[in-house]
Amino acid sequence: MTTPARILALDPSSTATGYAVFDGRTLARCGTLQSEFDTSMLRCLDMADGVEGLLGHGACAHGAAHVVIEIPGVFARIGRGAALATYGFAVGCVVERVRAAGYVPGQTLHGYTPGQWMKGMQTKEKRYRFARSLWPHVAWPAVTGQKKLNYNNDAGDAALLGWWWMDSADGKRLLSAKQENDNGQEQRHGVGGGR
Repeated sequence: MTTPARILALDPSSTATGYAVFDGRTLARCGTLQSEFDTSMLRCLDMADGVEGLLGHGACAHGAAHVVIEIPGVFARIGRGAALATYGFAVGCVVERVRAAGYVPGQTLHGYTPGQWMKGMQTKEKRYRFARSLWPHVAWPAVTGQKKLNYNNDAGDAALLGWWWMDSADGKRLLSAKQENDNGQEQRHGVGGGR
């Protein structure tokens, strides 16, 4: 029997990192990694440690087949100042921890900009409502205030990114290749049913 591919989707920012774990097409777990540090460098490194924990002994302890990360695109609201630099640093810290865990860019590690996957869902509130409608079984935290919405929706954005990726041309191609590989291994080892 083929085991569904485990996908870890990550939405890093300068203040929090949303994550979502899919077992096949089922959203198994999601949440937000936050840091208590005030300085941006320590906060970003702390969140990267949290991602390393997810990969090593947390939600993906038995390994994710693919890690999908939101990477910086063009953001009119952030501009070109320190906020964009901190955001880029946060994403870089997360990407480097995932690479250090053995994920290979273009093969098992994939990055997409918001402009690639957010089509038609440009506001956090719209994305959060959509995520809640797709996965009503998830215990989404109550939203009180804009900052709370941002943190809660980092998990929602990660879930939507993972869901989008599975339906993208890249995701379908890579997941199909994994399933064919798993089926070939089962046949070589006599696992699974015959015809």
